Amino acid sequence: MKQRKDTLKQISLGTAVAINLMLLSLILGYHLVPVQEAVPSIAKTAKPDLRTEYGMEWTGSEKIPENSTDEKGSWTVDHYREYEYRYDKNGRLLEKLPTGKEEHLRYWNGNTRN
Repeated sequence: MKQRKDTLKQISLGTAVAINLMLLSLILGYHLVPVQEAVPSIAKTAKPDLRTEYGMEWTGSEKIPENSTDEKGSWTVDHYREYEYRYDKNGRLLEKLPTGKEEHLRYWNGNTRN
């Protein structure tokens, strides 16, 4: 029984000494080893996942009367402008930019010519 107590004391003492040495090495390592505040990144910059579409939008119309006396009617001119639409990966519209391209559609309203 006495031998068992001595063995238990030695094991407990050895464990306590080992734990204290580990804690001491952690404390010394914290104070002696410099730690960088910010680590430079080696990752490439990610491009945003954008989807681009183009579409024409109606911007207005105007009526142009015919000057001839023998015809009844008028011309209608519809104006359209092209836009570039940019969407994110969830389909939400981020930007709507005019491209500078315009279309004009002219059609006749009224009687046909005799």
